[in-house]
Amino acid sequence: MDRVLANDRQDADADLERALALNPGDATVVRQKAMLRAALGRITEAIVLARRATELDPLSSLAWWTVGNIEFRAGNLDAAEAALSRSVDSSPEQDRAHRDLGFLQLMRGRPQQALPFFERPRDELFRLTGFALARHDLGKPREAEDALQNILRRFMPKAAYQVAEIYAWWQKPDLAFQWLERSWQERDPGLTYLKLDPLLRSLHQDPRWGPLLREVGLPPD
Repeated sequence: MDRVLANDRQDADADLERALALNPGDATVVRQKAMLRAALGRITEAIVLARRATELDPLSSLAWWTVGNIEFRAGNLDAAEAALSRSVDSSPEQDRAHRDLGFLQLMRGRPQQALPFFERPRDELFRLTGFALARHDLGKPREAEDALQNILRRFMPKAAYQVAEIYAWWQKPDLAFQWLERSWQERDPGLTYLKLDPLLRSLHQDPRWGPLLREVGLPPD
């Protein structure tokens, strides 16, 4: 359910409501509902639901990751770091929490501190994406480009959204929008959280941003 695409959101929301009506104490369903609310830009509601999931299952690494991920997308970096750290404490092999802790350090302007987090995930796409971002910020463009070329060689077409994130972070908006269009053609699930992706914030003032949101079925800013 975390990989719901834009044209599935209404059906997904209805399915989750039915599931919660049958079992309101199901932490997994509550967590999934939180992610869907975040995708729709209903951040306050999403955070409340995500924290409710941790109350229902306080040992769930995924529940704590969900809180951290949504708080990060909302720009609440301290709250995000605390929740993501709880996720790692619950499961040291939680790839998404390590990745997001690396992104968080980048948002704080600390690429050197971000690198160790990007070294930990088993998922190589997570690692290479993080390396492309952090090494760019460290003034190592050749190493950053090498990481991007590895992604292009090994993970296409499924990594179009990550390539767009990289180009947006590198302040190359034309290439970022080209790859976002490609990710839409591929129906890349990353587009579910397009509107709240901190790595894409440099694109928000571009005149192409609003039409892109409409194209993928997201409410405007």
